[in-house]
Amino acid sequence: MRMKPAVSINSPQEEERDTPLMAAKLPLSVAIALLQAIMFAGATEFIVGDETGWIVGKNYTKWTENKDFKVGDKLVFQYMAVQHDVFWVGEPEFNSCKTSPYIEHQTSGNDEFLLTTPGRRWYICGKSNHCTSGMKLATIE
Repeated sequence: MRMKPAVSINSPQEEERDTPLMAAKLPLSVAIALLQAIMFAGATEFIVGDETGWIVGKNYTKWTENKDFKVGDKLVFQYMAVQHDVFWVGEPEFNSCKTSPYIEHQTSGNDEFLLTTPGRRWYICGKSNHCTSGMKLATIE
């Protein structure tokens, strides 16, 4: 009596998942996810300028004095979108209040910047004379 070959009831995705290579990748992805969860577990969300937000006339150097920025923290810039914006720039652009070149530019009025790496970061408002009037923020780590 001749028997028919067994038919797989697994989908192609399930069969692929069962391969040794996929089995080896699973623990690595789990380890990465756990590491990220641990890194960001103690994260803080900072509303830049606190209750006043991102405005002309605020001393952001003074605002940062008691802040301890860490990887995983989030900076939230809140402002009237038609009046301001936020450029994440390098130190030379920060010092000269130039918006180009920039790393990132946001304009929503509720802009979020996640601190994904250690080190200093510089932010400025690109609207006319706002940066030169003090609307600039340098994080300190």
